[in-house]
Amino acid sequence: MKLSITLPTYNVSQYIVKCIRSIENQDISKEEYELIFIDDESPDNSVEIIKEQQKIYPNIRLVSKKNGGASSARNYGIQYATGDYIWFFDPDDYIEHNVLKRLLDEAYDKKLDLLSFNIYSVFDNGYEEIGFNPEFQPTSIISGETYIRDYELGCSLWFYIVKKNIIVNNNLTFTDGIRFDDTEFTLRLFKYINRMTFSNIRVYNYVGRIGSITKTINEKQILHMIHSWQYIIDNESKIFGDNSPYSKAATIWVNNHKVNGLCVLLFNRLSFPTKKEEYNRFKEIGAFKIGKTKFYDKKHKVLSRVMRYSWIYYILMHLYRIKKIMYL
Repeated sequence: MKLSITLPTYNVSQYIVKCIRSIENQDISKEEYELIFIDDESPDNSVEIIKEQQKIYPNIRLVSKKNGGASSARNYGIQYATGDYIWFFDPDDYIEHNVLKRLLDEAYDKKLDLLSFNIYSVFDNGYEEIGFNPEFQPTSIISGETYIRDYELGCSLWFYIVKKNIIVNNNLTFTDGIRFDDTEFTLRLFKYINRMTFSNIRVYNYVGRIGSITKTINEKQILHMIHSWQYIIDNESKIFGDNSPYSKAATIWVNNHKVNGLCVLLFNRLSFPTKKEEYNRFKEIGAFKIGKTKFYDKKHKVLSRVMRYSWIYYILMHLYRIKKIMYL
């Protein structure tokens, strides 16, 4: 039993040593897991740092490719992974001490296709936030279909380890060039999961930075988010357009994605002609056909009802056209 941890490497030199030390500070043999760093032509000295760490830790591998973004790097890493399980990791985050043995033992003993666990968001001001409420996560072994139907879906790549052969045998890859690629990938992945569960232990620490959250995003970034959601909504509507039990369950999350995409357009400052153009694109792909959703906060529950009426949404665009309101 072996775990492959893949890490795209781009402009992370100031964080990568802490990341590596956290993964290496574990209670299992180095032969039982590997770290695969994908050099995506990073302009900083991340590669030099990794090479120095390779002298200390023999289970670190480094592969290089032409720059193509995080999704491309993750796809590249899958090809080089030799483990039975794979974990998609970000190199500016870190994990808790002595958690890998417990995760691998549980995955192996229970013959799991996928094991999820709790993640925490940690900020530079000391604030921490738990990722998942255990009340909304499974305690028994269930299928991926049951999970997306009955529980709070975790889409972040970091919150699970998954059998590599499920990804490879079903030709699952990340979509290049879009934001929220983990959201789109994970909903497709769970279709092929027969045995999974949730371990309510703190494993992964996602590093959030106050400055990066509060900074104003520019028009190019806003449009990239909008176009990403448009792609995801359009693609998922086609993939899950049949009447299979999994597609019926997945459609609820597609409806969530519709609301998320429409929120980006509504609550960000763009010229009105640009907003109108993107609004028409959302109409074309059926984004306003919003059925049952799975939001747990009151604000998004209300929005999901309001946004079913494209004419009300259009009026709201007028009301917000002169206001600068941050994305929800």
